Amino acid sequence: MEFGVWTKGLATLTVDCLVLGVFEDAQLGAQGGSVDAATGGRLRKLLTRGDFSGRPGETLLVADAPASRAVRSRSTGRRSRSSTITISGAPWRS
Repeated sequence: MEFGVWTKGLATLTVDCLVLGVFEDAQLGAQGGSVDAATGGRLRKLLTRGDFSGRPGETLLVADAPASRAVRSRSTGRRSRSSTITISGAPWRS
């Protein structure tokens, strides 16, 4: 099993599973928005109808999203967009 970490160009990756962070209140970041656009708005539809809220620890597996190069994607809940955490004394966005 191989793992890779990418922060840009997620909508163009050909992978078995793409993991996307979704902020609380079902807000997609820039890369999540690009993946949503590539799938014809499928992620936004799932968020809008309440299938996933983006709460920390919450996950949602989406298989066979149309026009996606990823076989499946897993959305994981994150903190709010404005929250920060401290690692080794340096502030980082979570």
